[in-house]
Amino acid sequence: MSGVPHIDFRVHATRQNDAGGRDEFEQMLGLLVRAVEGIETSVPHATRGDWGIDVLAGDLNGRIRIWQAKYFIRGFDTRQRVQVDKSFKSAVAAATREGHAIDGWVLCIPCNMDPPNTRWWGRWKADREAETGIPIELWDDNRLRDLLARPESDHVRRLYYDPYRPPADDVPLTIVPSFADLDVDGPWQAGSVSLGHLLHADAVEVLASDRAWAWREATADRVAPPGRRVSLRQVRIFRDSVGGTTRRDGLLAQARLLDDLHGARGLPRKESLRRDGDGSVTLATALPDGPLWREVLGPAFGPAGPLDRLSAAAALAAAAGLCDTLYELHRRGHAHRALSPETVVLRGGRHEGVPRDLGLAALPPVPGEGHAPYQAPEQHRPTLATLPPGPRTDVYQVAALVRHTLSGLPGTSPPLRAVVPETPVELDDLLARALDADPAGRPDDIRTMAAGLRRARAELSRGGGR
Repeated sequence: MSGVPHIDFRVHATRQNDAGGRDEFEQMLGLLVRAVEGIETSVPHATRGDWGIDVLAGDLNGRIRIWQAKYFIRGFDTRQRVQVDKSFKSAVAAATREGHAIDGWVLCIPCNMDPPNTRWWGRWKADREAETGIPIELWDDNRLRDLLARPESDHVRRLYYDPYRPPADDVPLTIVPSFADLDVDGPWQAGSVSLGHLLHADAVEVLASDRAWAWREATADRVAPPGRRVSLRQVRIFRDSVGGTTRRDGLLAQARLLDDLHGARGLPRKESLRRDGDGSVTLATALPDGPLWREVLGPAFGPAGPLDRLSAAAALAAAAGLCDTLYELHRRGHAHRALSPETVVLRGGRHEGVPRDLGLAALPPVPGEGHAPYQAPEQHRPTLATLPPGPRTDVYQVAALVRHTLSGLPGTSPPLRAVVPETPVELDDLLARALDADPAGRPDDIRTMAAGLRRARAELSRGGGR
């Protein structure tokens, strides 16, 4: 189909190793709405209270429009109906509770409805509009493709889809819920036991486009003898392929790096490495004790607003500790490249930040790696970047995490002091340099970040910015 842009919404799930696929779809949608509607939007992360908002246009003190992203990549049926109804009611309840008004609500799904569900949608839409007076729209697979094909959306389509064109045989990238037709061990899912470990609900399976290999991740507990909680990563090989060999070799390189690190400065320790006769590799690393960054520090959004001064000082101290830990990776020529509130653990009474695992260290870079909205620009198209993903990518991600946590706003603008007036000037300048789109413009040593974060923490603890 010459001239028609290739768009495969499944790539969001395929290139992410956790729920980041859903987050990336939301980020794409925020840019798409901005492009086709010509209005400013934001993509809030409601970690403290559910306001029923994914993409927002307007002022939460007045009138808003909502685009509700539902990443229903495997279709639409009864369970999806329940989720849609719940999300709409949540948005309406929040508007009533918080005092803002909803001028429009748009459901965005990367699939099309069959006739029975199309009929349900028509009835549900009419009933909800009659009850609330809120205009309701549907942006389904067909509508999203139409919007992405418009000239004003070229930059959005290129950013998220053009670099991920499937191979010449046009086999689409696929994420599947079961490997029963390929793998006698069965799927990784919550409550199942694999390789002597009880898997948790965050189990993820991604099947390569050529069905030659799969990438799996999960949090798990060892069954017998009982042991500590671990992070499992596996490259499952079904037949020989370049892609499977590359990913397997990367996981083996990460295992060697773990041996070299020996848990230095709070980095994870290797629990076990298993190599099967078919070429499959499974790596288990011990999870650090402590809550996730998200569970303690947010980022905040909604009624909580930006962090208070003392909480902000605590966040800066945790981020400085994280920088110290990351330096151990950097001085060995590697970088984490997947930092987010879900991959940083706050350890000990001082809540020192440490990585949950080694992230993408030693793994080959691929376009779109990392977690939105903390991805550095060079992670979108690493083959075209002046500098490939590396230590300066971690500098960017730490700065993005700090800025989002302190302000409650993702992204790189406006300046932090415009949102949090007590921000020290030095911290605002440091974050601006660390968030430079060009890796060469960022601090080249993460210890510079650590020192600046600690000075800002001391100033906030004394009473605020200058």
